[in-house]
Amino acid sequence: MRPAGVGRVVVVRDRIDAGDDRLDTTPQSIQAAYLDALARFVGRFRSECLSMQADFNTVNTSMTFDKALLEWLVQRQGRF
Repeated sequence: MRPAGVGRVVVVRDRIDAGDDRLDTTPQSIQAAYLDALARFVGRFRSECLSMQADFNTVNTSMTFDKALLEWLVQRQGRF
């Protein structure tokens, strides 16, 4: 027997204030807002790095550190 609530998706919509505005807490809307905020953050971070002539590379977290570092060093070596 599983605990109450485990394995179920519960959708909650809460009122923010007395107006008609509502906070959409569906998983799809939270995911969309998160991905949008993440894209804006990464874009700004990339721009700031480039403005300082600093390298900016994204790495898949499934890649081992030594492989990611080696790829970056090889790429960087090609520029000099």
